[in-house]
Amino acid sequence: MTRASTLESRYAHALVSRAQEDTSLFGFLNVLLRHRRVIVATALFGTAVCVVSAMKEPRYYSTSVLFTAKGGQTNALAGIAAQLGLSIVGDDPTQSIDFYQDLLRTSELLRRVARHEYRVETRKGVVTGTLPTFYGIHARSRDTEVDLAAAKLRPLITTTATRRTGIVGFTVAAPYPDLAQQVAKNLLSELDTYNADRHHAQLTAERTFIEQRMDESRAALAAAENDLTNFRELNREYQSAPRLSLENDRLQRAVTMRQDLYTSLAKAYDRARIEEVREGPTLTIVQPPDLPENPDLSYGTRNILLGTIAGMFAGIVIAFVRERLKENEVEGSATYVAYTDLKRATVDDIRRPWKRLRESKERTSV
Repeated sequence: MTRASTLESRYAHALVSRAQEDTSLFGFLNVLLRHRRVIVATALFGTAVCVVSAMKEPRYYSTSVLFTAKGGQTNALAGIAAQLGLSIVGDDPTQSIDFYQDLLRTSELLRRVARHEYRVETRKGVVTGTLPTFYGIHARSRDTEVDLAAAKLRPLITTTATRRTGIVGFTVAAPYPDLAQQVAKNLLSELDTYNADRHHAQLTAERTFIEQRMDESRAALAAAENDLTNFRELNREYQSAPRLSLENDRLQRAVTMRQDLYTSLAKAYDRARIEEVREGPTLTIVQPPDLPENPDLSYGTRNILLGTIAGMFAGIVIAFVRERLKENEVEGSATYVAYTDLKRATVDDIRRPWKRLRESKERTSV
């Protein structure tokens, strides 16, 4: 057996022994217990850093809101589609609870909320101003301040939804109790305004469509009635002729269908005009925003827990690194022996590469 083969065999044996040791549960626990002080120290350090950071951050107060949206596709348009022999497939995406969850976090809606005037009681007294004032945002232009305030408000809003009941909820966090409640109310107000504008635009478009369809139906009805009148004037004895009687029935059916469609359109047009001018809230508030009394501790608790876990993980990594460095310093360990042999063989291959080639040819010929 050549010297290289011997080194490879010893190295493979060292790897197998090492793998068995590394995969042993007791070996893993031994490393943790041996370096327990380091792990505990890093965990405490991570916890202390997060505690100090949480103490420096302002406290936040949260308030929650639950609501459902009114509206949806109107029955008038659905009735017209039924009269025309059509069916409207699918639901209105602007009435889904996912739509309202996304709408609550859109930049345009948040910018409108940031522009509102707020009156908040602080430790220094009553402060009045827009949302950038309470966030401490100062920029060159008012629009930039509003954009920055909207970006800061977005992560402070969390949304929930219950598909079975169609109830949408959101929670707002703010540095002051009054501010949290007022921001939540303004979010509801902007949602209602948006919903009312969209609903009014939809009703206006529906009324316009029905009005155009009424004109077409009126013209079609007049044409059908003229056809029936002309037929009966030219064929006064149509009852005695089977073919003429069938033609009369066909024209009569056309007139009846046109009359029914025109009547439905007229009723739908009246309803659309009434709905277009009707004003009212488009959101049903299930749970209004209340004034929070105690600060929300979830943010600080979560950060402290994450800091403890991160510190503990760092301590475990340090423990295993120290364990490996300590083992490499041991002269008689299998890993150290394999390392020294491989290093010596590598240097020998670099100095005399033809020797390695000769040994390979000998093994091939054998």
